[in-house]
Amino acid sequence: MRPLRLVITTRRFWPAVGGTERFIANLAAGLAARGALVTVLTIQWDPSWPAEITYRDAAVVRLPRPEEGFFGSRRAIRNLARWLHRHDGLYDLVYVCGLRDDAFAALGAAGGRVPVVLRATSSGPLGDCLWQLNSGFGRKVKRRALKAAALVGPTATSYRELVAAGYPRDRAYALPSGVPLPRPLDPAARRAAREALESVNPLLHCPPGVPLAVYTGRLDDPQGPGLAVAAWRPVADRWRSARLWLIGPCANQPELNRRIEAADLVGRVVIPGAFADVEEVLAAADGVIIPDGDADAPLLLLEAMASRAAVVAIDSPDNRALAGGGRFARLVPPGDPRPLGEALVELFDSRAGAERRAAAAREHVGREYGIDRAVEEHLALFSSLSQQKRSPVRS
Repeated sequence: MRPLRLVITTRRFWPAVGGTERFIANLAAGLAARGALVTVLTIQWDPSWPAEITYRDAAVVRLPRPEEGFFGSRRAIRNLARWLHRHDGLYDLVYVCGLRDDAFAALGAAGGRVPVVLRATSSGPLGDCLWQLNSGFGRKVKRRALKAAALVGPTATSYRELVAAGYPRDRAYALPSGVPLPRPLDPAARRAAREALESVNPLLHCPPGVPLAVYTGRLDDPQGPGLAVAAWRPVADRWRSARLWLIGPCANQPELNRRIEAADLVGRVVIPGAFADVEEVLAAADGVIIPDGDADAPLLLLEAMASRAAVVAIDSPDNRALAGGGRFARLVPPGDPRPLGEALVELFDSRAGAERRAAAAREHVGREYGIDRAVEEHLALFSSLSQQKRSPVRS
């Protein structure tokens, strides 16, 4: 029997960093490990990156980086469509990350011949479904997206938005993302993780025995990390040497530094940058802060819970659902640093209770959101659609 030949399109892939990037990398590797022939189509964001590589048995093809703006967007659409046309007959299904430009290109180039599956990568005011509603080109994309073989909502919110936007229920699937379950931690492993990180980056020095929290998420919008900085003030008042690391891509360094200086937290709140793999960072932490409003927040929350770190998450529908309504992570209201600061002080003050919640969270993630389960569910859907060979809907 011929192996399933899959193309996954994603704007950002390893070594680009982020929760979605890590999930797609793990998904591609997991599908390849199960016998699928996987090709990841992405963009060559750095000219020094090779145009083609192999990543954990998945082929990776990097298309030329387009310039910014309208013409760059159109060129990216043409590049993707041309690749799919040139390789016609060499793939059985296309999985597209996002319901925007790449979805338009893939459905136009391949939708009449093989199943095209679309994955909603964002939800809410800046999400895919509202973009389709509010953008002139978005409405054109939606007309074409209605012809997709299937649509995947990785979170409860994104799935509901797909259905509310008018996509057929029989082609909308709730397929949660999954994360690897790292090795269990003990105090010695946490100390070793801190020492290893400090040896790589002196900014990550943390005095022995003091609380350490990690904020993980995008840092370009200072609202989320700025809230964490303001919330750290009562923690620093209680434990003078306590450390907060702001981990994530696209840091708005000048604005965040200004807020750190204004809060008199220089040296106690640091911005070490982004990590392709956050496992060791989470292993070093006593607590993890998860934002809301970040497209990657649900995945970041799952990664943190899997690490068995105690988690404080900003309340949102997706964070609440994944955290079991507060059973597996402490939830605090958005926009106010005071309850976040109080939750962090309580977390560091009551380690036993935090440890019990963290252990339950890890078990929950392993049972419901492991990467193996996510890979198997995706593979079952892709295999079924490929075998069905849906008749194309022509415009």
